[in-house]
Amino acid sequence: MSEAPALAASIVVATYQRAPAVRRLLEALCAQTCDPATFEVIIVADGSTDGTRELIDGFEAPFALRGTWQENAGRAAASNRAIALSRADLLIILDDDMVAEPGLVAAHIAAHPDGAERRFVMGPAPIALPAGPSPFLRYMATTRNEHYARLAEPGHVFHVRDLYSANASVRRDVLVGIGGFDEAYRTYGGEDVDLALRLHEAGVVFGFSPEAAAVEGYEKTFRELAADMVQEGRNAVRLAIEHPQAAAGQQFSEPWPQPWWWKAARRGLLGVTRALPRTRDAVTAATAWLDRRGASHMHLLLRFVLEYHYWIGAGPELRRAREQGLLP
Repeated sequence: MSEAPALAASIVVATYQRAPAVRRLLEALCAQTCDPATFEVIIVADGSTDGTRELIDGFEAPFALRGTWQENAGRAAASNRAIALSRADLLIILDDDMVAEPGLVAAHIAAHPDGAERRFVMGPAPIALPAGPSPFLRYMATTRNEHYARLAEPGHVFHVRDLYSANASVRRDVLVGIGGFDEAYRTYGGEDVDLALRLHEAGVVFGFSPEAAAVEGYEKTFRELAADMVQEGRNAVRLAIEHPQAAAGQQFSEPWPQPWWWKAARRGLLGVTRALPRTRDAVTAATAWLDRRGASHMHLLLRFVLEYHYWIGAGPELRRAREQGLLP
């Protein structure tokens, strides 16, 4: 009797209230080109109450599939739980809204040959656009595709802010060795940059595999992303305090470099918002209204308003940190 193939990879997924997306992810993993006996899938439902547990328990997969549930503690904690349950030497980290292309698992495995340098390898995850997408969805898709194109350029020099863990692979001992994801990042933003900084300090090399592709089923609305940007701004200050070497001259100079008049307009709007907090709701509502109507030049407005929300979160935290002497 022939021996079962060795387990080459553990796919770890953290999910929250996205049962339909988890089903699409599992169905895509059933269609992988590599032998399903060579990988396993571990899904941690982070407080989900939408039937995710029942879906995993009843899903008939050709690969080893395990699911577990925990009280809501955030993506980082759920990811660490999945990593602790994994059995293979190589981890493939996927967000729950990824639909893996047939060659994704094989490409991630091939990106980590035996004896190679310690690497953190990302794969592209373009957004699947519906027919007649809104300006917001087109903006998000274009932004992502531009980022992937830069990473794929020959000789690209990777920066810690290039890293994302929505579709990525790394050896288990490397990730466990740096402590996994920082579970203090319970809200949106910061956890990937924190991870990248610690990987870089440990001498891990970043890479990009165009063949390790997935498609993202992006479901956030503009309002939801705007709220996330506020959290990202707050977490950026936490990041700068924890990693001061990364903050100097970079973290808060400009997340997106812009001309002086752009910065002046943003400062003015932030000043009005400090005096009249409901300004934020009005700006968000007006932008969402214009997006629904397909107004022209929306890409500029979306970029401005998202940056404005980032600074709504970062500004007060930054002032507080400087008053306490935590940041220069």
